[in-house]
Amino acid sequence: MTSISHSDQLAKLPVDELNRSLTEFLQPVTELLPDQRLIPVAHLMTQGIVTSQSPIITQIARGASHLEETILPTCKRGYRFLANPRFTHRTLLKGLYRIGQRAVAQQHPD
Repeated sequence: MTSISHSDQLAKLPVDELNRSLTEFLQPVTELLPDQRLIPVAHLMTQGIVTSQSPIITQIARGASHLEETILPTCKRGYRFLANPRFTHRTLLKGLYRIGQRAVAQQHPD
């Protein structure tokens, strides 16, 4: 039985366009983060949430594209991101609120 290899499927995806779209979508959140090194982790976690459709860190790590052989390093990055003492969950909520405001403004409500 012939099958399409995983790399063939990935080669057909518009990866650059998806990454650009994700960066644009997360801009209101990432501009509130206190350190530029947190931005790639925010992208990785968001990508994992979208692909795994779960808020559980282990599931997020499975859905995220990671270069490590196991999901443990990605899980640790997610936990360190969420437990970062330099920002709180309120910082993330403010960013999500800005995303919501932008979405409503694009709909041109009365």
